[in-house]
Amino acid sequence: MSLSQRAQDLLPSFETAPDLYRIPSKGETDVARRLSESGPETLGVALQLSQTGQLDAVAFATSSRVYFVPAETMCTDTAMKGLEAFFSESSSCILAGFGMARLALHIHRCTGVHMRAVDLSTLLSISTRESWPPSKVVYERMDSQVNRSRINALWLAQGDINICLRAWISACIAERFLYQVQCANKVDTRCLNIEELRCLEGLLINAELLEAAAPAEWENDFESISLEDGHYKLVNARYKSRVRASEQTEIVMETTCGRSVVGKAVGANGKSTKIAFRGPFRGEINLKSVRVVGREEATNAERAREEFVLLLLLGHFQLQTSRFIQMLWFPNEDVLLPLKKLPIASVNSFAELNRSQATVAEAMSSESIPLVIVHGPPGTGKTSTIAAAVQSWVANEESAPTWIIAQSNVGVKNIAESLLKRNIDFKLIVSKEFHFEWHEHLYDQLENHLVRSDDLGRDLVGTERLLGGSEVMLCTLSMLSNPALDTAGVYRAVPVERLVVDEASQIDTFDFMHLFHKFKNLEKVCLFGDPKQLPPYGQDIAPDMKSIFELKHLRQHAYFLNIQYRMPIPLGNFISGEVYDSKLLSEHRISAFSAVAFVDVKKGRESGGRSKEVIISLTRSN
Repeated sequence: MSLSQRAQDLLPSFETAPDLYRIPSKGETDVARRLSESGPETLGVALQLSQTGQLDAVAFATSSRVYFVPAETMCTDTAMKGLEAFFSESSSCILAGFGMARLALHIHRCTGVHMRAVDLSTLLSISTRESWPPSKVVYERMDSQVNRSRINALWLAQGDINICLRAWISACIAERFLYQVQCANKVDTRCLNIEELRCLEGLLINAELLEAAAPAEWENDFESISLEDGHYKLVNARYKSRVRASEQTEIVMETTCGRSVVGKAVGANGKSTKIAFRGPFRGEINLKSVRVVGREEATNAERAREEFVLLLLLGHFQLQTSRFIQMLWFPNEDVLLPLKKLPIASVNSFAELNRSQATVAEAMSSESIPLVIVHGPPGTGKTSTIAAAVQSWVANEESAPTWIIAQSNVGVKNIAESLLKRNIDFKLIVSKEFHFEWHEHLYDQLENHLVRSDDLGRDLVGTERLLGGSEVMLCTLSMLSNPALDTAGVYRAVPVERLVVDEASQIDTFDFMHLFHKFKNLEKVCLFGDPKQLPPYGQDIAPDMKSIFELKHLRQHAYFLNIQYRMPIPLGNFISGEVYDSKLLSEHRISAFSAVAFVDVKKGRESGGRSKEVIISLTRSN
């Protein structure tokens, strides 16, 4: 099917269908001249990246023409020089695309060409935080009969025709809302210097590769389905595969009779998801399988990061206003000078801690050390060290408010339990989605300290009453980006002045950048983790992704917790020699080598299923 036929099939109500002009990779280098032939007021833009993040092709479009430009043509000297002038501030043609900040950074990274353009994702939304996907713009403002799922799928698909269609839809929207496009603030890569651009481009490509590898279809594990109040209620069996309410996914259900029906998840509450089906479907509810098709909407943290990049390129603020951003990504001698490590404590002011732990706690308490990085192998007391330092802070009446976060809810819960043992006053903020009906049992002992995000009000007085004067807040990294906390005035009630991060070795440094910028009063950051264990999620897909422990200029400033208490001494010594350069000492009641045994299981076999298990047959030997 040709481009014109695909366009008419996709959006039959649109008045024009585009012609395709392929700019050859050889012989044609003046791309700007070709783009300016029809004197367009706007051009839609889309691109395609390879699996390694390199530029494959770019498509530029009006409502009647699409120009497909291979990467090798875009990257010629003549093409880049012409495009630089064509995309400049003096140009009468305005570029427009969805996720324009990303597009601009990718094009600059691969070609060196600066971009000035309009972000269509936020053109019609009420704020830069609430970006609209292309399907929503078309459905709500142009054609309410359009198949939104097909447009969503278009933005996930690879292939020449697909990126041409993305550029064409962008062009049609830009032409329809030309006045808004002309008045909109422009994304401009010139807002950043070359060092900042290179840094941001490198961080962004890791996120892009990870997003591209996310599944666009997966099986749901369900318990039952029933008809309630005109909708079907699906009861999910597993939290990880639950069906979430989303405008960007479809639910495909196959019945035991072989019938397939398609619906939308229009609401979710605990383990239950409300499904609305297309057309009549009222009787048959004996399901064989449930599939979710499409890509889930961005998390709060991902949306906050996306908005941060967009606002940077809109020129709303400077990148290096936070000293923590300077320390991580733009270091110099003056910036790193305050990070000088304390020597191992000779006098232990934290009686319950060993010397390496006490040294870390003292560094955390020092007003002259803004960034504390702690490498803690398993069983070395990271949580205990955090709790001891927090207890010391709380005892000081002039102490700054403290936020403690981790990558996972379980990590946060473990810290909360340690604080509870020390009778430290704190509040733990958890999402309703994670807590209600799924994990309430995890928080039985913490009920008096628990605040669910949906209980937060919309005024500061109500929030202060709910937080009860606590100066220590716990939540996940993602929750820290939840706009509900801003709306409720949580950060006004308890400013983020001290930030303690556990599981930091599992977190991509890019996830910190927007937070360091957001919290202007941040004075202290303490990061705990073990780079020898789990790396940042997705590092196998994006090898250049780094945790705080992989930034070379900060390695020498990291503290090492050097005594483990969890493993028997023979096992601890083995791990120390093989993994931790023999720097990890062991203290444990079991010291005999008999604590470790290896069994050769000749008849063992692995059994596949929803969760793999190893079936082992052991024969008792005399």
